[in-house]
Amino acid sequence: MLGIRTGPGPSLFSNVRFNVEILAAEPIDLTEARDSAETDRVLDQAYPSDARLREVERRFNGRFRRHMTGAIDAAKGTADRLRAAEGARKTLEASRNAVEQVQAQGFAMNPRERAAFRAVHATLTSGMNLDASIARRLNGLFSHVVKTLSEDDFLPGDPATAKARHEALTGASGIRRTADGRTDL
Repeated sequence: MLGIRTGPGPSLFSNVRFNVEILAAEPIDLTEARDSAETDRVLDQAYPSDARLREVERRFNGRFRRHMTGAIDAAKGTADRLRAAEGARKTLEASRNAVEQVQAQGFAMNPRERAAFRAVHATLTSGMNLDASIARRLNGLFSHVVKTLSEDDFLPGDPATAKARHEALTGASGIRRTADGRTDL
């Protein structure tokens, strides 16, 4: 029984190990179309349909899923696959936390807007290789906005809320800082 050759693998144990690796590294969620349709149905019941937000959410969620599923599939061995799956889970958790922190700073979002924000945040913080020219342009745009944005841009309204919003977007509040000192919001 021990070490008996049983088929594709060199031994019974290698076949069992292979099956355990497959079961241990479940894909993030390969039912993107179904999930998207279910989410759309639920959100459209309470909030007006916004085709632009839905498209942003669909595209970024699709890219995130493909990137993370590819990372899991490319991993060698159970430990690497589990690390990749854990990385995906942590990225999604960080995106949920980012939404909560943004809302705490005075930015009100409905569930559709939160879902789109989470999708964009998760994709951009996932470690996915981005087109370098687009990344440079986005960084330049972000730098320009941070330089020209002022608290007055968030008025009329409560001055304290305007200040909190400004500090959240510019990173002055200290929340959500990356290793290079920039905000990840």
